[in-house]
Amino acid sequence: MEHHIKRAQLLIVIAIGVNLVMFITMYAMLTTQIGGVNERVNDMRSDLRWLDARASQNFRDITYNITSLNSGLEQNTQNIGLTNMLIEGLGQEIARVGEESQAGIRGILSELNYTGTIDEAMNAVVLVIWTDKESVIGSGFLVSEDGYILTADHVVDSFDGKTVRVKDRDGNIYVASVESRDADVDVALLKIKAQNFPYLSMGDSDQLSSGSKVFALGAPEGFAFSASEGIVSAVRTVKQIKNDVGLELDLGANVRVVQTDAAITHGNSGGPLIDKTGKVVGLSSFGISKGKRGVYQDVEGLNFAIASNDVREFYEDSLK
Repeated sequence: MEHHIKRAQLLIVIAIGVNLVMFITMYAMLTTQIGGVNERVNDMRSDLRWLDARASQNFRDITYNITSLNSGLEQNTQNIGLTNMLIEGLGQEIARVGEESQAGIRGILSELNYTGTIDEAMNAVVLVIWTDKESVIGSGFLVSEDGYILTADHVVDSFDGKTVRVKDRDGNIYVASVESRDADVDVALLKIKAQNFPYLSMGDSDQLSSGSKVFALGAPEGFAFSASEGIVSAVRTVKQIKNDVGLELDLGANVRVVQTDAAITHGNSGGPLIDKTGKVVGLSSFGISKGKRGVYQDVEGLNFAIASNDVREFYEDSLK
């Protein structure tokens, strides 16, 4: 019996020892596993820190790229604005060159053919006539649509107070009142009662130079509404002419006259001397005649018109 008890006790001790070994073994295994888990956790923490650093770097890179992109977009916007300005400037330059080219072409065409200019200007020309047989005593031209007419003073003077009449290109005859006269400038202002007349604009005689092309319009020797072509020989004052060639003219000393080879004869007096654009640069006044044994002949190419700036000054003063 005692033998069996000792055997039982031994078995219990063995069992306890086995369980203890197993516990120790399991504890060791668990400790090992926990250590592995901790190591993996540490690895994960390290990975997380790396990922966090990587993410932060990526975020900084993205932020930098976005900033650079915005800066690039702003620069591109400025470049686009500058390009648009350059394109606009180029377009304006092209337009300017085009306009200048068109003006040049028109100038060339006008050099080739003055028919239109002369024909249009002739509509504003009138003939100053006697009442009997409508004989022509001189010419004139309208300077306003309401009937103001400029002519030479010596043309008006020849009427000696009689009624002055003018005839337009359409054959209409009007009684003209004498509004103003100036013998020193050889210009007179007439007025007829009518409206919507074609009229001529005054040009700048100070811009004339030797060789400028001009046309004298009027009725030379009664040949109504005729045009003669010439050039400007010179623009001088009456005083200069007297000093240079000793020629006495019945005009004020400071009056400027346009010397031209365009024909200015009896009937042309008071008519317009126009330039290539149809503007009045002078008022035809007289030609130089040479006498021999009581016979006087016009000297070819020595014809004179009162400079338009002097005529304009008289006209504007007359309207005050």
